[in-house]
Amino acid sequence: MLTVLALLLPVYLLVAIGWAVVRTRWVAGGEMGSLGRLVLRVFIPATLFYALARAPLHETLRLDYLAAYAAASVAIWGLTLALSLGLGNSRADAGLEAMGASVSNSAYFGLPVVTMVFGADTAFRVFALHLLVENLVTLPLAIGLMETAGGRVSFGRLAATTLRNPLLIASVAGLGYAATGLPLPETLARTFEMLNPVAAPVALLVIGAAVAELSPGALGWAAVRLVPLKLVVFPALVGAAMLAFSVDPVLARAGILNAAVPMMSSFALFGLNYGRPQLAATALILTTAVSFFTLTGLVAFLEI
Repeated sequence: MLTVLALLLPVYLLVAIGWAVVRTRWVAGGEMGSLGRLVLRVFIPATLFYALARAPLHETLRLDYLAAYAAASVAIWGLTLALSLGLGNSRADAGLEAMGASVSNSAYFGLPVVTMVFGADTAFRVFALHLLVENLVTLPLAIGLMETAGGRVSFGRLAATTLRNPLLIASVAGLGYAATGLPLPETLARTFEMLNPVAAPVALLVIGAAVAELSPGALGWAAVRLVPLKLVVFPALVGAAMLAFSVDPVLARAGILNAAVPMMSSFALFGLNYGRPQLAATALILTTAVSFFTLTGLVAFLEI
């Protein structure tokens, strides 16, 4: 257990530092937000491209992994949606809850955690696969339902936003370069290597800052319900799917770990956009806090 804590404690210490500097107004939340955009648009795309471009394509583009993670993501989305509708919630509210349960914070939280546990090479390779599933399957499914439920059909805008995603662009570009079999120029490779250590720790600081900016509301059952669905049920479904598709054990455990991190930080923005800001903010805060215990238990259980 001490070994597990040694692995995960630095992750949460960085999150706590990000939270503290914003809460004490040592750093403005807007400044941390700008830093987060820099990480999301420059640091992570660059290191993602580098990790994919220098790896053999057959080692990275794992169709068994994609199928397993996509199946589990759609399953938890459908399960949460059905549960919420069964409790009498509207389609828009149920769709928001389903999004929260099915889309992990892969960039800011999953990537640093998987890097800490499995190393950068494995982390970036599975991260690219998570991005493909989230941006091409889960998010369009979730947003499409909420848009149609609210009478705001904007699939063209959704497609345009997806195609402009710098992480998705970096993934496709990296896989495309890997397909050529050409080595990266030495100068370019060294530049990417300088960026590599920066992305993960800064991303965790940004997560802490984002949580510090949120205002939780009354502890509603919807927010409480999302905690076990996101942190326990989703990883369990990913584990079952990985086993069913006979995915490599190391990659499978990395996928389970990514599924067990809190929902994406932009979930709070979706909550604001669809009229449930307190639900989204409270659920995000709760899952971030509780995930320290669930992730610690999961890493110990998986014997990583």
